[in-house]
Amino acid sequence: MLVTKWTPCFKKYTVISVFVLGGSISLVWACGPWFPNWLLIQGDQEILKAPSTHYKQELKRIRQDSSSMYKTVRSDKNEAEQTLDAALEDLRDSLMGSSMDQSRRAQVIEEHRVARKSLLAYRKALHQWGAGSDTWLLKKPEPPAMSVPKVTEGLPTEFALYFEGAIAFHQSDFTKARSRWLKVLELPESQRRYRSIWAEFMLGKLDVDTHPDHALIRFRHVRSLLDQGFVDSLGLAASSLGWAARSHLRQSQYREAIDLYLEQLNTGDVPSADVSIRWTLDRAFREGPRSFADLAQTPKIRRVVTAYLTSRHRSPWDLHVPEEIELVNAWVSAVEGATSEKDPLFELLALAVYQRGLYDLSERLLGQAPRDGILSAWLRSKLLFRKGHIQAAMDMLTQVVEHFPNPQDMDATLHDSGATRSLIGNQPGLIYRSALSNGSDQPQGELGLHLLHRGDFIKAMDTLLRAGYWMDGAYVAERVLSLDELKEYVDRTWPTLTSNASSLNGVRFSTQEETTHYRIRYLLARRLARENQDREATAYYPSKWREQHQLLAMNLRAGRSSAQPPALRAKALWDAARTTRYFGLELIATELGPDWAIHDGNFEEGVTLKARQSRDGNTKLTPTKEELRRAAETRLEPFQRYHYRLRAADIAWNALQWMPDNELDTARAFCEAGDWIKNINPKAADRFYKALVRRCPDTEIGKAAEQLHWFPALDENGNLAIDKPKPPDSVSVE
Repeated sequence: MLVTKWTPCFKKYTVISVFVLGGSISLVWACGPWFPNWLLIQGDQEILKAPSTHYKQELKRIRQDSSSMYKTVRSDKNEAEQTLDAALEDLRDSLMGSSMDQSRRAQVIEEHRVARKSLLAYRKALHQWGAGSDTWLLKKPEPPAMSVPKVTEGLPTEFALYFEGAIAFHQSDFTKARSRWLKVLELPESQRRYRSIWAEFMLGKLDVDTHPDHALIRFRHVRSLLDQGFVDSLGLAASSLGWAARSHLRQSQYREAIDLYLEQLNTGDVPSADVSIRWTLDRAFREGPRSFADLAQTPKIRRVVTAYLTSRHRSPWDLHVPEEIELVNAWVSAVEGATSEKDPLFELLALAVYQRGLYDLSERLLGQAPRDGILSAWLRSKLLFRKGHIQAAMDMLTQVVEHFPNPQDMDATLHDSGATRSLIGNQPGLIYRSALSNGSDQPQGELGLHLLHRGDFIKAMDTLLRAGYWMDGAYVAERVLSLDELKEYVDRTWPTLTSNASSLNGVRFSTQEETTHYRIRYLLARRLARENQDREATAYYPSKWREQHQLLAMNLRAGRSSAQPPALRAKALWDAARTTRYFGLELIATELGPDWAIHDGNFEEGVTLKARQSRDGNTKLTPTKEELRRAAETRLEPFQRYHYRLRAADIAWNALQWMPDNELDTARAFCEAGDWIKNINPKAADRFYKALVRRCPDTEIGKAAEQLHWFPALDENGNLAIDKPKPPDSVSVE
């Protein structure tokens, strides 16, 4: 008989269970969950897969290699509001040198502001009308009417003429607009210091699509006017580079267009230049190889085009279609005709053709590139592996990993010297930053696959972890290494976290190393706890869960101690069972299957032994017999999702052996413990139902269970709920 009266706190744990099981589900994106990268179940394809480059990084590199004397004027406001502010500021400066008194100057500025605001309002309304026009409407709404603003009396002549042209432009009277802006340029230089660049720029825009050759002259003059000292409050000289490039593009002059867009890039207008260059290259490649010889004449443009070919931005649906192969072959011929051998650009060309399955050509191009390049060595390792020379491929890959720049060093290396490390030291790098940044962890991950296949399990895990492939490393840690091997590795490689690192618990880590440090120790803690080594496990838990684990371990020891009275053993074991049920995901769950703590238990997706064994017969890096033997020894029993709930039920069963029959609290415990597993393992839950009916027949819960032939529903206070569920059809109750 229990001496101490105790009541389970149903309300508390009901709330927690909702949070643990369902709270995180609301965070799943509508388009599906995000999963980390993994390699181990991809087979040889991960070794053979070509990296892709970051096209933007190549543009960044070119930007650092060159400069422009023209600068983009940045503003937090939109283009129209920025123009208004600049117009008023220019007017204010112009009037300061006039004989006009202060009150009149203020009046002129205010009246011109109102007039320009009227023009701005019309422009905005017109834009909204165009954006809101529905082609399916039987009758379209009328466009907004323009309230023609008046030219303010007292405006300096250049401002008045320019504003008259702006009004005409918004009325689509381009002839009048042109005439007014030409009149600005006919004024004496001293009378057009503020509006010469604006007028010339707008005249260029009028010609850009109809007379692009004339527009080019206009935009060159814009920059010339800035050089002569005329005011450019909007940065139109920098903008004229992009518009001049558009003029060249209208004439299919791709090299000239890209050259100007690259200079625009150096003015600070990176987003616009980036998109424009890609759009230009898209158009050039759609038209075929007729412009390739011209594009290949300039080293800088050769770099851009080749980086574009190897980047994600050049992404036709199928890189292996004949049209794509023909284009790439034509570009290779153009580059070979314009460059000498041993040019580092051939490395990137070799990557481009490798991506498209032209392996023989890739090998030939590598022969024309410097042999000490990292990218060359990486591609050679893939070509060796493709031919079946696994050990030679691994030796080459080891060299790549040894000299591969880590992500933190790559920007610093580029900034300091414009060079990137090669296999023998530093060499001028034309394309390394873009070609390697996208695969900064990939070579190390590939080496991890080789090491695992060779049976060097600890080194394989360490390599995968340091490459950022956490799921692959976790598979080796949980399924391949023995517990002693894992513990020895963690103690040696990832010792106790510093106080600063511990304080990062619960927030985003600042480096990948800190993240791995935290996660591998936490994985070890849960594995030790699963194997009942609780005293050793405590030190490896993050601070957030250490106290909870200590409480669990203390209750398990007390409940299993024959020196304790039955009532205390029952309470200790029951508390341990509930802790295991409601915090099992955090305290004892596997990182991967069957519990999938890596996904907070919400998904079953990632590296599994079954998936590793299911590769086709052509796979060279299949699991070895030793890996399979070790994985069999580490298999959990039961190997079932939410296995910690079944463990919690086992602990609860032991607790119930020390509880008195026909007590309400005992009936509640039987019902709650059965409820934990009835949906995932009804047969295992059946013993709780039968024991409830047998041992607590006189309680209301026991009577309800006997009537339902299954567990009755309880409310948050542990009392019978009104709604009474039916037993599942799959369970046969005697």
